Amino acid sequence: MKNGNSIVLTPLEHLFLDLYQTDIKFVPQPVAAEGLNSLETVYAFSPIPAGATPEQIKLVLGIQGNVWTENVEDWLKVQYQLLPRACAIAEIGWTPQDARDFGDFERRLGHDFERLNSMGLEYYGKTPGGLPFTWSPANLKSGSSSIVWPITGWVITGPLPGAGHWQVVPGAWKVHFNHQSGDALMIEKVEILENGKPVAVDQHLAPAGPGYDNNEFRLNISTVDPSAKYSLRAWVHGLGGNDSNGYVTVSPPK
Repeated sequence: MKNGNSIVLTPLEHLFLDLYQTDIKFVPQPVAAEGLNSLETVYAFSPIPAGATPEQIKLVLGIQGNVWTENVEDWLKVQYQLLPRACAIAEIGWTPQDARDFGDFERRLGHDFERLNSMGLEYYGKTPGGLPFTWSPANLKSGSSSIVWPITGWVITGPLPGAGHWQVVPGAWKVHFNHQSGDALMIEKVEILENGKPVAVDQHLAPAGPGYDNNEFRLNISTVDPSAKYSLRAWVHGLGGNDSNGYVTVSPPK
């Protein structure tokens, strides 16, 4: 712009929509690019750079939201990463900074959600708590416990609906345990089951709890039977008690 060139603004810090929408430690989300661009962060962006002259302002053609797709498996995931942040981008592209109010924008989002629902589109916040891979005190008993989560047919990287549009594929899978509240959890072993029988195993002790986040398990599936039912099974026990709650992030092969 300083050289007189027209520009379209798309900064990483505000307009990259492949980043997480909130802290994944507190809200389950599909696997996304490292970093965070919340709805409020997107809305706070000003298309007019600070200190720009009237002539330079004329060179700003507009803004653009980006979704890089190395972590996006399908069209549902694209929708989830875009919305409702794309609503914020639409508004800041047309509304002067001094005429914007995030609280008012949030209230008006209800009308956007009604439109998105009528169109059958996926968006962040539509299915809170819908992640199929969770644990709670009900899953734990004295000593070692096994927890089984079906994965065939789920969008297994996050809380999206549409069972059946995703299938298990061969390759290296990553499993991470995200503690949310209560006692810490000790993970002993993680398996992928094919029709109830283990076909991939990673066995080592790793805790999930306050201050304990390094608990990734890696499982490699060499072949897949399209007619089989696949499940994830974890062998765990509570640390200091069984009042433990959290969710599991499952990342398929890229």
